Amino acid sequence: MHDWTLIGINYTWEKKECVMKFKNCSSKIVEFTAMDVKNIHIPHVEDWGESVSVNAVIGPIESNGALKLKIEMQSGDVISISAKSIDMGINPK
Repeated sequence: MHDWTLIGINYTWEKKECVMKFKNCSSKIVEFTAMDVKNIHIPHVEDWGESVSVNAVIGPIESNGALKLKIEMQSGDVISISAKSIDMGINPK
């Protein structure tokens, strides 16, 4: 996922659902969907400078009955999600 572009993050409070949209290196749209979200952290401090690109992805890793996913942006910010399920399937559009 290095150099993928983060397009947006949508969180639906009532459903406890988070959908993250990316553009991959082939310019295809890819959606990650986290269901039954327990925790989400979306900093936007940009310690390393402005960027919309992904640097690295860690996970999802199972921990205490939940899946944890971390997305490090090239800005230095780390987006983290803890959820019951995380679908990282590719849905080209």
